[in-house]
Amino acid sequence: MDLKENVIVAIKGPKFVKFDKAKIDTELGIVTYLDCFGIRVGVAICEVIDGKYPDISRIIPKENKPVSEIGFNASYLADIEKAAKIYNPKYQSIKIKPNGNDNAATVELNKKTFVIVMPTRI
Repeated sequence: MDLKENVIVAIKGPKFVKFDKAKIDTELGIVTYLDCFGIRVGVAICEVIDGKYPDISRIIPKENKPVSEIGFNASYLADIEKAAKIYNPKYQSIKIKPNGNDNAATVELNKKTFVIVMPTRI
């Protein structure tokens, strides 16, 4: 199924880290984990939490302002690490694009997936 809009999805069940691609079917509520050959290596249950994102275009940074120092809540960064393992199981690298030390930063997990993180005061 091709999604016509963005949705928030919760994945439940065992966490798989050795896979190359995850196919999420929101109609059936199933996540299928595939290896590099397209062979299923695991499954999990998923559910749509919210039918639509809020208007995220308002909070996505349009600029990239360099900073000399920025603070983030460490637990948010731990959650980003978990997401990076799902989207990039082999190399959990991310790209952080700060937008000053008091505006939201963009954290890219891959070319199509990103997270918005608000900095904290240091």
